[in-house]
Amino acid sequence: MDLSRRRLALGLAGLPLLGAAAPLAAQPSSLQFLFVGADDCEPCKRWHSNEGHWWKSSPEFSRVDTLFITARRTRHAFDDTYWPPHLRPIRDMPGAPRATPAYFVMRNDQLVLAAAGYTAWRREIYPALREMVAAADPGRALQARS
Repeated sequence: MDLSRRRLALGLAGLPLLGAAAPLAAQPSSLQFLFVGADDCEPCKRWHSNEGHWWKSSPEFSRVDTLFITARRTRHAFDDTYWPPHLRPIRDMPGAPRATPAYFVMRNDQLVLAAAGYTAWRREIYPALREMVAAADPGRALQARS
């Protein structure tokens, strides 16, 4: 299977069940997005200047804890040097992407979705983040679907 299309989806079908009882604004964000890239990764650079810029100005960005892991070289993007110890078990899960750019979505420190490749952002990751944010705040869910 092509690594750029490889993904790990755990419980994504149950998205409506993942919503928190209280809106995320009333509690610390339990939704986390992790971007993994490298300085020598052309698709990563393109993501930052296009999709990343758009992500940071989106309404969902302020509702999701976002972390960027950037290695100097692509071949080192998954080395312990760049990964905080508490995120290494997520990185090491079977089927987790090992190519850049890579995207990991976690809720309550549990992996919900992971994918790699520039196009995975629009195809899988952003739609899932948008739906999870909307599901966590019923008032915003109406706006997101209209």
